[in-house]
Amino acid sequence: MAISVIGLVLFAFLTRDSSLIYIIASLMIIGFGFALFSSPNTNAVMSAVEKRYYGIASATLGTMRLTGQMLSMGVAMLIFSLYIGKVEITPDRFPAFLAAREQLSSSSP
Repeated sequence: MAISVIGLVLFAFLTRDSSLIYIIASLMIIGFGFALFSSPNTNAVMSAVEKRYYGIASATLGTMRLTGQMLSMGVAMLIFSLYIGKVEITPDRFPAFLAAREQLSSSSP
């Protein structure tokens, strides 16, 4: 998880002038961190249940992951829509998009 946090912290310093390489590298770090976390986490959950409950445990694990992803995406999109409004995101709207991102990062614990 610490590796994923490093990738997310790199996104906190994302600016309008950030290079594509910087964004790709940050995404790769987040993905690598999640890859290192996901397998041991799944193993721990599946090892904690009896064999007859593997299907239920696996389904619950997948449901919780997807629910968390959808909820966090919904919150992020809500903040973006409140800041930007009902407009198409084009290069002239990037400052509002970045302001919404700053609001998002300042509201997180």
